[in-house]
Formats: sequence, C-alpha cells, structure tokens
Amino acid sequence: LQASDFAAVENRLKKLYEQETQRVDLLSVICTRLIHYAQRPDIQLNSLHLENLERFLTIEWIPGDLRFAMAQELVQSDAAALRQLIGRPAIGKLLLQ
Repeated sequence: LQASDFAAVENRLKKLYEQETQRVDLLSVICTRLIHYAQRPDIQLNSLHLENLERFLTIEWIPGDLRFAMAQELVQSDAAALRQLIGRPAIGKLLLQ
C-alpha cells in the first residue's frame, strides 16, 4: 500500500502469477491480506494507500472474481477510508460488472 512506484509492484505480482501454472491461490491470499491490513483500526489510510488499492483492484489481468470479492469487502467495511473507494468511478464500474 505504501509503494511510491505501483508499476514495479504490479510487475512483481504479474511475474509471481504468470508461472507455468497461473498462481490464483497466491493472488487470493494477497487480496485477503490487503483487505485485512487496510481494515485494522490502528492503520490510518492516506491518499497514496487508497490510490494503490484502487490501482490494485483495477489490474485487468487479475481474475475478475478476485477483484469483485475484494471490492465487496470494501463495501461491507466499517473503515470509512475504505468506503471512500466505492465512490471512485473505476471501483463503481467493477462492482456493476
């Protein structure tokens, strides 16, 4: 969430995912951990965190069901900062697809 160069993070994730067998299991764990981390009461999300979460959720090569499940977690979150993402056009589009 704190990466200043999200493209580098995306490239690393893509290399991890695109092995001989696509590693959806690893992406699923990453999605779950990101949401759980972002929902911790001791974590104060800033604009960079929210931007990186949005960029993560809109990576097209991540299977849609994982992105949708993660977006649903955002909708149900008690964290006000996470609910801000719902109003962003790219996230709204993801939820409506």
